[in-house]
Amino acid sequence: MQSITNPYQVIGQLIDEQYIYLLDDSDLNRDKVINLMIDNLERNQDVTKDFRDKVFKREEMYSMAVGGHMSISHAIGFETQKSIVSFARLSQSIKWDNHNEVNYIFLLSISRDDYLNVQKFFDFLISLQTNQQFRKIIDSAKNAAEVKQAILEMIDDHF
Repeated sequence: MQSITNPYQVIGQLIDEQYIYLLDDSDLNRDKVINLMIDNLERNQDVTKDFRDKVFKREEMYSMAVGGHMSISHAIGFETQKSIVSFARLSQSIKWDNHNEVNYIFLLSISRDDYLNVQKFFDFLISLQTNQQFRKIIDSAKNAAEVKQAILEMIDDHF
């Protein structure tokens, strides 16, 4: 049951197990991971046909790697009907850009209607880049349900 005294808990509703990926593949790179995550969003018709291009365009303009082996990728503009947070944990770091290696990827597809309501979530995600507890818990998670539960508990603690 969600507390109505904490409006930030609605952020947890954006996280769905079907969009959590625990990847153990040594042949991954930035583009493969982003494409895998977007493929599922497109298959479920959660994003527009332009979403993929807008995510890669954003990455070309400025890397979405934020440090702490983490990326917070998102599209330029609002190319989604439904706000969703996808997450991938990689067993091995991949080169994201010329300066960063990444193990944790958040892919945000945020609708225009939700944009202002989700601004605090960006702050939360940025705080994770230096959170050793996040890495420890997420790295030990065995499935998508455990990852989701860990993120929800961290959201509760943060807000």
